[in-house]
Amino acid sequence: MDIVVAAEAQQEGKTVDHKADSKTTTQTEENGTADKQTEKATQVKSGKTTEAVTEKTVGETSQETSEEKSDANPDNITLSAGDRVFFAGDSLMQGVAPHMRKWLKSRYQINSIDLSKQSTGLSYPSFFNWPETIEKQLVKDSHIKLLIVFLGPNDPWAFPNPDKKGGTYLKFKSDGWERVYRQRVDRIVQAARKSKAKLIWLGIPYMKKRKLNRQMRYLDKLLADELKGKVLWLPTAKLLSGGRDRYHASAKVNGKNVRMRSKDGIHFTISGQKQIAKYIMEHINFNQSE
Repeated sequence: MDIVVAAEAQQEGKTVDHKADSKTTTQTEENGTADKQTEKATQVKSGKTTEAVTEKTVGETSQETSEEKSDANPDNITLSAGDRVFFAGDSLMQGVAPHMRKWLKSRYQINSIDLSKQSTGLSYPSFFNWPETIEKQLVKDSHIKLLIVFLGPNDPWAFPNPDKKGGTYLKFKSDGWERVYRQRVDRIVQAARKSKAKLIWLGIPYMKKRKLNRQMRYLDKLLADELKGKVLWLPTAKLLSGGRDRYHASAKVNGKNVRMRSKDGIHFTISGQKQIAKYIMEHINFNQSE
């Protein structure tokens, strides 16, 4: 099912059942929802690549407000053959991870694991518990040296108050909601820290629908604030919009307009997926001593 918390969200009077008319080319990236959008990330940029990674988008360098790159876990992320990369996220990550996994393996002999799952986020652990899933996987696999997270589009909903059982909900953007959400984000940060894995967290791109975009700008700012100085924060909003401060479906690549976003205004085309993948790759150093 595409909608993550239909039953519970309905208690709050919200409709969770709109399907995004996504129609992305290859990946499973389009199982999102229009108002509660599930999204798939787009993939990495390879700063060390020599082929199929030469595309450059306008605005690739300048990001935005909540999009200032964190000084934390700085750009000092180095991987060697035998290390493993762990991808966690929603349908946006399902679009990005496959490209990056292919590049990591073919170019650097680095294996990876992708547990990304559509319609997931941090609002409803009863549907899918990301902090717990990440903790268990990091304990299980000591070869994981880098965790990459892409979450948020499925989270703008009221959710049950974990401190008060019995049907009480915390309204989206309320102080209580934000406190609990930040705790869930921090739990992931602490899990990575405990396992000594580096952490890259991707910001949320602009969305076509105004309401969803407003919600995502709030979440993007919250995440940037919570993660500042703790992880390598990589904003994505301007990356796929040609440097614009708003949603745009296309961006210039080698002088030509290339469509980066799917028709649903949420997910990415294959070009958009690769653009994000290359962007991530550019922030990773690879040890090729042998």
